[in-house]
Amino acid sequence: MNEWQDCHGNGEHKNGFFVEAGGLDGERSSNTIWFEKKYGWTGFLIEMDPSYYLQLRGKNRQCYTANACISSTNFPAMVPFIEMRGGNTAISSKVSKNSLDTMCFPFYSMMLALNRTKIDYFSLDVEGQELAVLKTIPFDKLDISVLSVEYLHTDKEQLKNLMKAKGYTLAKTLAYENAKIVQWSFDYIFVKNEL
Repeated sequence: MNEWQDCHGNGEHKNGFFVEAGGLDGERSSNTIWFEKKYGWTGFLIEMDPSYYLQLRGKNRQCYTANACISSTNFPAMVPFIEMRGGNTAISSKVSKNSLDTMCFPFYSMMLALNRTKIDYFSLDVEGQELAVLKTIPFDKLDISVLSVEYLHTDKEQLKNLMKAKGYTLAKTLAYENAKIVQWSFDYIFVKNEL
């Protein structure tokens, strides 16, 4: 049984909308491809690394895409990023000879540009910027049903407390790693409380 079924009954939710920040190549480690292929969902894939973004575009996913990142402030910004172990990338605190620039936009601005305020599933895996990004989201203006948030590089208690204050329940903690196939998942699954 998958997380969506655990949180929402039988999992037969058709025509949903997802957002995946940290889309990588659009398939490997994708948290959203299952919803697209099995249930006909569409959505928005965000990947800041240009090489991964080119791979993602080649997968012909049925969704919007952006070669950008989500800003950790309420303003657009050009920020440096670096490649990390395992081929992932992360925002860097300073420009270096090994860093590249990428454009970051506020999450709410991205959703307004897509004319979307209802998100069924939001996957947030941005290598340590998760808490800063979540703090910028106006949850009173966006209706997000379920979030998976990577907790590996962030303050876990602050993350859980923020989501509780925003009206979410921690439904599940995922901790999976398989070094042989370079796959891992260290995510919290948050479900919006019913009013």
